[in-house]
Amino acid sequence: MCKTLKMQLPRWLASAAAAMAFATAPLLHADANPVGCTGTGGDISIVSFHADGVTPIAADTVLAPCETIVYIATIGPSAGKCYGEGGTWTITTPDGVAHTAFSGTIPLVDTTIFSLPVTYTVRPQDVDSGFITAETHWIAAFSHTGTTHTPNVPNLSTALPNQVGTCDDGNACTVDNCDPASSFQVSWQARSGRELARTSRRSAMTTTLAQPTLAIQ
Repeated sequence: MCKTLKMQLPRWLASAAAAMAFATAPLLHADANPVGCTGTGGDISIVSFHADGVTPIAADTVLAPCETIVYIATIGPSAGKCYGEGGTWTITTPDGVAHTAFSGTIPLVDTTIFSLPVTYTVRPQDVDSGFITAETHWIAAFSHTGTTHTPNVPNLSTALPNQVGTCDDGNACTVDNCDPASSFQVSWQARSGRELARTSRRSAMTTTLAQPTLAIQ
């Protein structure tokens, strides 16, 4: 009568084998995506909108202090490059605050993905040489480059400047104040020379007459 002998691995050895299998799983399932892709890369952009979040701010628009604007960024694939996935994506507003651009885990970036909207109110202290600048940055967890995933790529960033004017109407007989709490927004359109004219949008700037002081001799 033949007997079949059963070999049982020591518990510590079985645990070690399971751990090694788990560690190599990502390598076994790594792929080149899309098929035939070469290298890493992607596309990234950031756009500013007026306070309604849907009207883009034209490149020649001059913003005013206290105006509320909205930033929306996008990431997407680049032709022929291997797709990225996961990682960290931020939008940094002109006040230096880094905002999370995407809620949850960033999926495979095989199409354009839009960020969460980020609201910012223009502050004079954020203006540098007449401009405010926002940035967006995405560093992926890895890129689908073949038999092994390449970590921390693509690593993409870009910036967006917007010109800022002033609340000063140029009239010495008025006092000009910007009200950050106002629901009205202002948009200025550059004209010839130094002249700035209001567009049809409502203004957050309030103007009051200055009270003259008379000196009686």
